[in-house]
Amino acid sequence: MIAQRVLQIWKMSEQKVLPIWKISAQRVLPIWKISAQRVLQILKMIAQRVLQIWKMVAKRVLQIWKMVAKRVIQIWKMSAQKVLQIWKMSAQKVLHILKMVAKRVLQIWKMSAQKVLQIWKMSAQKVLPIWKISSQRVLQIWKMIAQRVLQILKMIAQRVLQIWKMSAQRVLQILKMVAKRVLQIWKMVAMRVLQIWKMSAQKVLQI
Repeated sequence: MIAQRVLQIWKMSEQKVLPIWKISAQRVLPIWKISAQRVLQILKMIAQRVLQIWKMVAKRVLQIWKMVAKRVIQIWKMSAQKVLQIWKMSAQKVLHILKMVAKRVLQIWKMSAQKVLQIWKMSAQKVLPIWKISSQRVLQIWKMIAQRVLQILKMIAQRVLQIWKMSAQRVLQILKMVAKRVLQIWKMVAMRVLQIWKMSAQKVLQI
């Protein structure tokens, strides 16, 4: 009887308490849902903001790297072109000097030959036939020597100019290859950093 009485009291208490708990739960549950949704929205907004900031920073860093790489390539190209211009100017200057020297040597030889010829003509009045033949032969030999020397100087100048042009072109090719390689490495590094930032931002957003 006591047990039945106790059981009846518990049932009555349960019937009274259960509606109260249900009402409390119905009131508390929407509040918790709203709070949880609000917190989730705030976290999403923070994650989106952080992701936007990281994207902006990554784009800015990538732009700066691209600008620096382009500037370095421009400087290298300008340096290579400047070196090529200096080499061309030097080669042209040397060729001009060699031509002037060759012309001057030829003029000196012609003047010497003419002077010797005049002396021989003045002294060869008695033996004019023999000395004419000798002087003409000497003049021909000197002219041949002068022409040969001039040809050799021209060949040397052309060869020097060819070597300088080939060296300048090779240096320009090497600088271009180095600039392209550096730009590729910077692009790869920038893309890798951007990927890492994106992955970090995605992880934060998931959290």
